[in-house]
Amino acid sequence: MSKPNTPEDFWRRVERGGPTQCWPWQASRDRQGYGKLGYKGSHWLAHRLAYTFAVGDIPEGKIVMHSCDNPRCCNPAHLECGTVADNNADSIAKGRRVWATGIRDGNAKFTDEQIRTIVRHPGSNVAVGQKFGMSHSWLSKLRRGLWRKDALLAAAAAREKEEN
Repeated sequence: MSKPNTPEDFWRRVERGGPTQCWPWQASRDRQGYGKLGYKGSHWLAHRLAYTFAVGDIPEGKIVMHSCDNPRCCNPAHLECGTVADNNADSIAKGRRVWATGIRDGNAKFTDEQIRTIVRHPGSNVAVGQKFGMSHSWLSKLRRGLWRKDALLAAAAAREKEEN
């Protein structure tokens, strides 16, 4: 059985630089690039543990935000507590929050043209969903305008143009 991590073990995994530089985490990371490790029987994100070791406990209902926007950074001078709303506002103000919609979303299964075709296709949500390989609940949301509004607005404009 391996020994538990200590604050000293943690800081050995951080490449410390000058006081204004980022101090990148040098060990395991998650898919978003945040450092991660186990400490006292729990899984921690490295920047949260850095804040805890350097500043103290994270207040309830708060998150630890990076002023440097570097998910690997563990420099306490770059970390501050805030709310999720604070973090979202910060990302928007810095131009980091870009919502990809439609085909620009790397996870999109359907092009805008396919969405327009599917939405206009006659039949029940179950039948049309099966035909095009999507769930009936997702198709229902599409048809009600709750998803992919960009494609649906384009479809409405195309219909209007055809009618005139």
